[in-house]
Amino acid sequence: RQCRYSGLSEAARIRRQGYAHRRALPSFASRYALLLHSREARRAARHAAAASAVAACNAICQVAVNEGVSLEDARIGRTKVFLRESALRWFESA
Repeated sequence: RQCRYSGLSEAARIRRQGYAHRRALPSFASRYALLLHSREARRAARHAAAASAVAACNAICQVAVNEGVSLEDARIGRTKVFLRESALRWFESA
C-alpha cells in the first residue's frame, strides 16, 4: 500500500513500458529549447511556466519526429515527458 501511495508502482509500470527517462515539462522545455527554429520560440520555451510548457514540449517533440524519432519514443504526459532510450540518445546528440 505504501508503494501505491508514493507512486512507486506507477513509476515501475511506466518503466516496464520502455520509458526509462522522465523529465518535468518545464525542465524538458528549457533543456531542449535550442532545437526550436525561431528565436522567440526558444526564448518562450526556456522561460515557460507550467501551463505554456506543454505547447513548448509539443513543438520540441514535433521537431524530433520530423528528424526521424518515432512518435512512440517521446510521449508527453500531464506533468512529464517520457522518453525511451533511442529518443533520449537523439535529444542528447542534437
